[in-house]
Parts: sequence; C-alpha cells; structure tokens
Amino acid sequence: MGCLTQLKYLLPFGWTCWVHFLMVELRAVYLFYFSVKSFTTKIAVSAEMQREVGGSSGSHDWTDEKSCIKDEELNARIHCIKRGVQEALWKVYINEGDLSGCYREGVPGFSYVGALHLSALAVCFLFLFVGFCQLLGSNASDWRSGEYLHFTWKLEHTPAYKMVASLLVGYAFISMVFVMLCSLNIVPNKHMMLDAQNLMLLGWSDMMGLIGAAYAMLSVHDPPFNWEDPQLLRQTFVRPLAGLLHQSNDQYGLTLDHAILQARLGNLQELETLVGHHVHTPFGMNDERDPSFGTLVALRAVDPPCPRELEDLDLSPRKGGGCCWGSSRTGDFSLAA
Repeated sequence: MGCLTQLKYLLPFGWTCWVHFLMVELRAVYLFYFSVKSFTTKIAVSAEMQREVGGSSGSHDWTDEKSCIKDEELNARIHCIKRGVQEALWKVYINEGDLSGCYREGVPGFSYVGALHLSALAVCFLFLFVGFCQLLGSNASDWRSGEYLHFTWKLEHTPAYKMVASLLVGYAFISMVFVMLCSLNIVPNKHMMLDAQNLMLLGWSDMMGLIGAAYAMLSVHDPPFNWEDPQLLRQTFVRPLAGLLHQSNDQYGLTLDHAILQARLGNLQELETLVGHHVHTPFGMNDERDPSFGTLVALRAVDPPCPRELEDLDLSPRKGGGCCWGSSRTGDFSLAA
C-alpha cells in the first residue's frame, strides 16, 4: 500500500487537494502579502531613520540583515526601531505609549504602515476564503484526479474569483499611488520622510513582486485540450508525491499537452506514464480494451470514433495512421459508445 493510500485512511476528506491548493496553487497570494509587508517595513524603518538622523539615511535599506553596522549604539537604535515598526504593522492608529520599540516616539496618529499591512492582510484572507469555499463545494478528493484539475482551471473563470483577483490588482495600484502621494506631500502626513526617488530605490523589488503576484492571480491559463469534458473528471492521473508541494496544475497541464502532442506524433510512452497504463486505443477507433478512451478523446490525444465506413481501417498512431476529428476541431464532438 502506497504512502498516499495509507494517509488517505488516516486523513480523509480530500486532504491532498487541500495541501496542494494551500502550498502550490495559492503561492501568488503569499508572495503578494510578503511583498506588501516587506515594502511597508522598509519604508517605515528608513523614514524613521531619516526623521531621527537625517542626511542620506533615508536612502539606505536598514532592514537588510546582511549589512554590518559597527556603531553599537546605532545598531541598537535600528533594532529598537524595527521592533516598533513590527508592532505598528498591527495598528491603524498609534497612541502615546502604544509601542514598546523606538518607532515614532512622541508622534502619535494614523499609522500608514498598519493601514497598508492590515488592508493587504484582509484582501488576502478574502481571497483565501473564496478559494476555500469553492474547494469545499467541489467533488475533488484527490490532487491527482481530473476532478481537482478541473476545479483549479474552472476556478479562474468564476465571478467570485475574478472579483477578489481584481481586488488584489486594485489594491496593488492604489497602495503604491497612496505611498507615492505621501512621499510627494500631496497627501498630508508627518511620518513619510522619504522623497519619491528614495522610495523607488528602496521598494522597487517589492513593488515588482506585488504587481507580479496580482497579475498572476488575474491571468488565466487554460490548457489547450478539452478540460471541461465529463470523461476527464473520472480519470486519476499519475503524479509523483513530490509534486504535491511544488507542481502547479497549470504546469501539469503543460506536461499533459506535451504528452498529447507526442501521442499525436506516434509516441505514446509519455502519455501512458501520465495515464498510468498502456494505451491500446488507436486513432479513430473506440477500443473497449482501453479503460480511459473517453479521457484520451477529451485530451485530444486520440480522435473520436470515425464513421462506420472507416472503422475497419488501421489508424494506429504507432503506424502513422490518419486522424478523424470531424466537429471536434471546435471542441463540440460527442463521445460515442
């Protein structure tokens, strides 16, 4: 009995789907959140150093752990500011004595750092909530199943997903514009002591991560085969256990696409590895020996049955036979019995 089978008895209710969905399919959400957190922390620490020390201190990334600060007093002050910023990330308004660190001492008021961080956290939680609700409503019980592959590909087309993905993109744009307006003093504030140039130097990498993650959530990557065919839902594909933590379903769709192309060219080995058994079905023939004929047709690895007058022809891909797609070129073919 394999490891996955043993764990299935201990942890039922489609646990592999949840692990894969959390660890792999939602990676862009985590990148989005940590980009926001890193960006706000950098500008808050540098702004405080600019306020206290002045000079060119606002252009330096004081959060870089690799930087060596020989002045012990300055080093201690920086760590104290970092501690205060970490506390400020969880507050929208800072009162006197709220923070144990050295951030914004004697300067109470609205915390743009906390507002940016907490709003990003709320948007990310909303995205996770929508994804979890959709997964709970699906019939997926195994990350290797066609049902789960179909769920992740269809999720990107649902109105709820599009709404929260658009919210992420909107947040990325609005937050960067807000910080830029603060640095230009167009939005009045007492705490953003960085000019636009220093702001861009400090946060360009986090800004790119923020925009990239938001775009990844909004972009749709449909596989080129007929992934909505009901036959595909009943198929269980062969996927290595290590892929549970790193291979997305979009990547697996590309792997399937390559295997399908190889099958169309006469090499069925890669497709047989993914399907999990020998493929008997020749192109254009409904071979009852093949338990996944409908799946192969849905994947467009084989052709749907040809007219009766062609049934006696040997169209095996291993012999370079022809194809009979009929109306399947538009994806409207039917699966004959």
